[in-house]
Amino acid sequence: AVLPFDSPNVSERDAFRAGLAQEVINALTRVERFRLVSRSSAFQFSGPAVDLDEAAVRLGAQLVIRGTVSFSGNLVRLSAQL
Repeated sequence: AVLPFDSPNVSERDAFRAGLAQEVINALTRVERFRLVSRSSAFQFSGPAVDLDEAAVRLGAQLVIRGTVSFSGNLVRLSAQL
């Protein structure tokens, strides 16, 4: 499952954060052995307080990708965890 990327400021560039997660989902769909959870199902688990174990169980996922994105002027910092 690919969860939405969080940001210290939740409203900060929401379209970018959602699009980034969607691009990760799109890239992973090309890997035949992966079965991905739908975006609409995974995106219900948004925010830094999400319990990843609970999200994985509720989504039926063996692996969960989550990340953060932050902006400073023209710089974008990304972090992703599996």
